[in-house]
Amino acid sequence: MYTDNYIKMCEKAEEIQKEWKPKIGDKVKHRLTAVQFISPYDKNTYSDDFYREEGYTYLPTQEQLQEIINAYSNYERVNRFYDFVHLDADEYGYNEWCEFVNNASMNELWLAFVMHEKYHKVWTGEKWKEVVKKMPKQQTLKL
Repeated sequence: MYTDNYIKMCEKAEEIQKEWKPKIGDKVKHRLTAVQFISPYDKNTYSDDFYREEGYTYLPTQEQLQEIINAYSNYERVNRFYDFVHLDADEYGYNEWCEFVNNASMNELWLAFVMHEKYHKVWTGEKWKEVVKKMPKQQTLKL
């Protein structure tokens, strides 16, 4: 689901936008259009730089977000995601954390996880803010 908040989070996730290499099937949002995907016709017509220069925002799917965090096994990735969702909000300087987790779409949560894991940033509701403390090493999933 591509919520307005998810689109805003993606727009502000400069690191992910810079690393994006457009390919057929990618979801994008232009400021003047609805969410769309890159079709084979588009990809053959435009260069990769076209999308950035024309102001398209890349909207990664959950699967694409999970691929960004490919350094872990699936088991470890799930455990780290679990630990991430249960961050101590005060310790990480993000007092609205519980509200965010309870109201966020899964796309929003996975994007926040990727930004935290890879770039040490949290979403403030308006921008990505760097955090000093990092998430602790993997803990065991508590069922």
